[in-house]
Amino acid sequence: MSVDTVNSIAGFKRNVPIHRHDVGISLIEVMVVIAIIAIFAGLAGPSFQQLIATQRVKSASSALVASMWLARSEAIKLNSDVGFLFSSPDAGWNVKAGATVLHSEDGMPGITSVISTGVDLDSQYTFNAYGRLTSGARSIQLGVPAANVYRCVSVSISGRANSKEGVCA
Repeated sequence: MSVDTVNSIAGFKRNVPIHRHDVGISLIEVMVVIAIIAIFAGLAGPSFQQLIATQRVKSASSALVASMWLARSEAIKLNSDVGFLFSSPDAGWNVKAGATVLHSEDGMPGITSVISTGVDLDSQYTFNAYGRLTSGARSIQLGVPAANVYRCVSVSISGRANSKEGVCA
């Protein structure tokens, strides 16, 4: 028994033909969904920019701290002075024992740095055979000013390097 037969028995009269091919979504429905997605993407954009800036600064500070740890441990291991010249995150740096390059770090564009000395843009970090810092700034502030994201990399007199969120005091 077909649907038309059931409807005619029940007393329903149907003048509109039944089309079984009218399935799917209309163009208006698609446009509404696209508009909603565009609104949500527009709201999420600034949050992602802040997240990206935070991760870039964390990455740069981690690389700088790792280079300091490497220089310190190699100085103790080799029983001689090991150091590197830091000018800015854009330029990158090399950890050297004499003329031998132990580690090379690529530049990280878009990140600014402020060295605690405030006078010299370059800072030569040197660790002696005891792992103590004999030359170099005590702190470097890395950041993305446009996103107001900063991290402070500091080195104690004993040569231990660490990184913390925020500006250097």
